[in-house]
Amino acid sequence: MYVRCRLETGIPPPAPSPEKILECIASHVRAIRAHYPGDVALGYCRKHVGAYLKRLGFSRSAIKSFNRQGAAEEQDEFLARHLRPELIGQAVAAQAA
Repeated sequence: MYVRCRLETGIPPPAPSPEKILECIASHVRAIRAHYPGDVALGYCRKHVGAYLKRLGFSRSAIKSFNRQGAAEEQDEFLARHLRPELIGQAVAAQAA
């Protein structure tokens, strides 16, 4: 979408909303878990969610904390606690500044 919009209009599309970012992350996690078995899925979720967290400006210690979650349920609880629209909005605004 980004490339098509940029080519067609010459300007980048607006940044996605915090809710859209959260849905993208949740959808990605669901797809990983549907495709890979147990521990393999946990590892891929660590890798991909870690990249999202880094891009959103989360601290290295927060990313390490996510990576220590040893079960899918623990990962989900971490994400529910730390990935809320208002926090995502703050991270996006800080990056734009």
